[in-house]
Amino acid sequence: MPRRSPFERTIDRSKEVKITDELVQKSMRKARFMPPYFAHEPLSASLYAELALAVTECPRKNTLADMEHHLQSEDEFDIDENEMNSDLDSEETTTHAPSTSVRTKPSLEKSIVGGCQPVGDRGKKLCVVEDMDEDNKLIYYLKLAKWTEREIHSKFVSEGRIDYSQKTIGTRFFRMRRFIMDDNDERLKKGTAVWFQSEQSLLPEAFAFATEKIEKERQALEKRKWDLVAEFIQKHEPVAMFSGEACRRQYEAISKAKAPVPPEKQRRLSPKVAGLLAARRKQVAYVKQLQKADRPKV
Repeated sequence: MPRRSPFERTIDRSKEVKITDELVQKSMRKARFMPPYFAHEPLSASLYAELALAVTECPRKNTLADMEHHLQSEDEFDIDENEMNSDLDSEETTTHAPSTSVRTKPSLEKSIVGGCQPVGDRGKKLCVVEDMDEDNKLIYYLKLAKWTEREIHSKFVSEGRIDYSQKTIGTRFFRMRRFIMDDNDERLKKGTAVWFQSEQSLLPEAFAFATEKIEKERQALEKRKWDLVAEFIQKHEPVAMFSGEACRRQYEAISKAKAPVPPEKQRRLSPKVAGLLAARRKQVAYVKQLQKADRPKV
């Protein structure tokens, strides 16, 4: 059977656009300038004083001629052609005075903020209660007074404070708490902190509470351990269906040498035990037969 030739696509040359010099000049005379896709905020003059240069005003009309006229009308770009040629011939460089719109660089003392005070309300450091600012101290004591994050957020908004989110409030208090606890440990070692009577009297009750809770968790872990033992046995012996508690009792009986002899090792079997052994062997053989059987493709 002869092969069919591939479809040959015909191109209409009459519809092609030819780029000519006239078309290029026309596009340059009527150039279109699109606005930037992203709007950027000006740089902070205190942090980027050396980069905060004056920016020329954008042309109002979107034509190349208007833009050239605008640039030529600016004083800082108004340079005499004869003066430029003389500078090029003599190969001399002229220095211009810095623009007055550029702010001076702040001193080192003003740039560095010590202690726990933030820089522009950002990057606040963790510190002890005595060195906290007003907002952090208020969050700390409101959380100690059992205020919720939602209530603290509403209070800050109503008083015109920093608009912390509810999640941020909880995170900040958690970090404060951990920092103050570590700081108190160091103070106790140095002798600059003490246990008060109200705190020390709670130690026995707190110890009993923690012991009871840990004991419940230990019992739950112990139960989980024997459940894993039962799962392991059932994985290797599919027909062995024993609970974790049954595994624990049997293991303790084996450890104390009180476990009964398995039927496979007994010389004389009672009719009841012999029936159990025969049924077990039948189940194991059937499971092995199913394991070797052909399985449907899914």
